[in-house]
Amino acid sequence: MKVLLISPPSHFGPPVFAPLGICYISSYLKERGIEASCYDMFDNSFSDVERLIKKENPDIVGISCFTNLRMEAVEVARIAKRINPNCRVFMGGAHASCMGEQMLENYPIDYIVHREGEKTTYNLINNLNKPQKVNGISFIKNGMITTPPAPFIDNLDNLPFPDVENLIENNYKNLTFLYGGEKIELKKKSFTMITSRGCPYNCIFCSTPRFWGRRWRGRSPENILKEIEFLHDNYGVEHIHFADDSFTINQKRTMKLCKMLPKEITFDCETRVNCVSEELIKAMKKAGCLIIFYGIESGSPKILKNINKMITREQIIKAFKITKEAGIPTKPFLIIGNPGENLKTIKETIDLIKKIKPDDMYCALLLVYPDTRLYDIAKEKGMMDDSHWLENKDPPVFIVENPEIKLRYYQFKVISKFLRQSSYYDYFKFMFSRITTFWRYFKRKTH
Repeated sequence: MKVLLISPPSHFGPPVFAPLGICYISSYLKERGIEASCYDMFDNSFSDVERLIKKENPDIVGISCFTNLRMEAVEVARIAKRINPNCRVFMGGAHASCMGEQMLENYPIDYIVHREGEKTTYNLINNLNKPQKVNGISFIKNGMITTPPAPFIDNLDNLPFPDVENLIENNYKNLTFLYGGEKIELKKKSFTMITSRGCPYNCIFCSTPRFWGRRWRGRSPENILKEIEFLHDNYGVEHIHFADDSFTINQKRTMKLCKMLPKEITFDCETRVNCVSEELIKAMKKAGCLIIFYGIESGSPKILKNINKMITREQIIKAFKITKEAGIPTKPFLIIGNPGENLKTIKETIDLIKKIKPDDMYCALLLVYPDTRLYDIAKEKGMMDDSHWLENKDPPVFIVENPEIKLRYYQFKVISKFLRQSSYYDYFKFMFSRITTFWRYFKRKTH
């Protein structure tokens, strides 16, 4: 049995993070004697995908499927079936997991692997003649069959390190950030790691709790260090992108890891403002943390409550204060258009940005993704239905309460106020780009 795992071509340009899901599945299968390989085809064409499948001639093609690239994933499935109608197509990933039945009914897919993929994929390969005995899958056989959910892996230390051999030299987007008004570009060789799964929080726009579960499961510092040493010794990696949703949920674990990291290794991470302390931030700075991305979403207490963020303005202000005092650059993630958004809540967000003075900022409109509470609201209010995902459309902006044009105005106000206090050059550059964008938008609406 030969297995080929593919992350599909992307129209978004180079990503920052490698698709470690297929890498973990590949190494898990290899450890158990199954011939497997994985490839990230983000910067390749579908002709390249076709050549790869012909060259490998696999019995099984496993495809990672995320919402923004679902149609690309489907095209890989079509190519695989066109080359070899007898090959089995497995599909997993966030979008496939939550919209599995829809995908099976409409596309050339044999099996959907729900949620965590390592054990489920292995069990399915060993039970292709009796798939109904495998938990955590969907397939069609005299009708739609979805088996009971597979249990999550309790001890992540038991997983082999991800199979990165065919991905390590890919041209992933390097870390670039602002600090003290200056643009800093990382020159070190970097790569992605995931040190935990699951999230105990339950923000209405996020599917992580439903995909990975509400129970946080973390690898041990010793296990994390071994993978870092493996990446450094074998591939020359000197910087780690920790891709955990909240890297410091277990502060004691993070503190221990910081004390163990080699001096030649630097890292960046994303976390929550209620999961850091002054002592931890100082330890992270000493251990080589180059930037922290904080998900704060809004400066309005009302909005934070509406989205179930479980943080306060006071916690945001304190986290940014101790991070800046430690000398670590900060970049908050903001979302415009959450339920309850209005001019007052936008002004509260602008006021917060003035207080915390971040080095950089990411400000996006609220998008609706499947398997989230926000998606349930959008469907309840008649904004959309499941048929949206059968068309080649991006996830939609949440417009139940405000039209998109108003939300873009709010976004413009927040970004322009931030840039005006941080960089006049970037401010005027942004103003020019927005004028051009609004002109194109109105031309499209009037034709």
